Amino acid sequence: MRRLLALLALTALVLALHAWLLTELPWGRENGHAAHDSSPAPVFATRTVTPPPPPAPPAPPAPPPPKPKPAPRPKPAPPPPAPEPEPEAAPPIEQAEPARPEPEMESTPAVESEPAVPSPTEADGAPAMTEEAAAAAQADASAPPATEAAPATAAAAPPQRISVRTAAGQPTQTDMPYQAPPAQLLRFQVKGQVKGFHYSASAQLSWRPQLQHYQASQEISAFLMGSRSQSSRGQITAEGLQPDRFEDRARSKLRAANLDWVSGLARFEPESPLARIAPGTQDRLSVFLQLAGMLAAAPQRYPQGSKITLPTASTKAVEPWTFQVQDSADLELPVGSLPTLRLERLARHSGDQKAELWLSPALGYLPVRIHLSEDNGDFADMQLQSHSAP
Repeated sequence: MRRLLALLALTALVLALHAWLLTELPWGRENGHAAHDSSPAPVFATRTVTPPPPPAPPAPPAPPPPKPKPAPRPKPAPPPPAPEPEPEAAPPIEQAEPARPEPEMESTPAVESEPAVPSPTEADGAPAMTEEAAAAAQADASAPPATEAAPATAAAAPPQRISVRTAAGQPTQTDMPYQAPPAQLLRFQVKGQVKGFHYSASAQLSWRPQLQHYQASQEISAFLMGSRSQSSRGQITAEGLQPDRFEDRARSKLRAANLDWVSGLARFEPESPLARIAPGTQDRLSVFLQLAGMLAAAPQRYPQGSKITLPTASTKAVEPWTFQVQDSADLELPVGSLPTLRLERLARHSGDQKAELWLSPALGYLPVRIHLSEDNGDFADMQLQSHSAP
């Protein structure tokens, strides 16, 4: 029993010593006092700080006061109407003409070179349209417009039709009957001068009508000077020839004109601006055969002094050719004496080529003599030597 009491006393002493040691150690004190100090322990607390409200936006500036409206001004009285000007007469229509081509002749003739003789159906380009051609163009109000657009400088002018004036002050005729001449092969003797050089040559004209179609060709050839040929083909209508293609060959070069009657335009090879065409437009070969058929159908409609204007296509443009009916006479030719009707092509300016035609009623008014001349003295004279069926 004593031993148990002694053990309990020793245990209590050890516990009291441990409690004192715990209170005296550094981690057992707070602010120099023991842990059992009655002062309250510090408390950590947090708080939420509310930010100040944003400043209020500035007030918009006040709109300026409205300006007072000016008092309406009295309207001035309208001026008295000016007298209407009298209408002026419309100027005659002019068709743009191609520039005059430079001659392709060489000073020394050679084989396969450009022939010295000019083509009987070739004329220089000319600037202004004659009064007769302008009147014919103005009379063509019924011509159908082209269906294809073309450059303003090329196809803006209205197309022209064949027209005839028998005398000054008389109405212009545009409806002429046509009778195709019989098929013929005409051979000509040619004499002429180019740049002071005199030459002799031969030529032939072939005319082949077949029902509603035709073919025509012409060739001029000279010894050591080569040849030049032209051809035309197309349709025969009630109004006369309607060429589809015209070709001109010289020095192995081909130039051509294609007449498109659906669009009413002429297209050229090599390419040139389009030109408008109307019924009756011819080329530089068919124009002589058109004249022959018109005179053969109704010779009484073309008294002396009549002017016949035909729109004529070259390989670059379409221009009016005007022929005036002159006198009738028997003409002495290499083939013999033939009754003829002389026509003169009217020049449009001082440098234009002059042409005279002698048409024979005995051959359906086909040409039996063609004389071309220039201002510088150059000329070509073709006279019929023989004729036969082709």
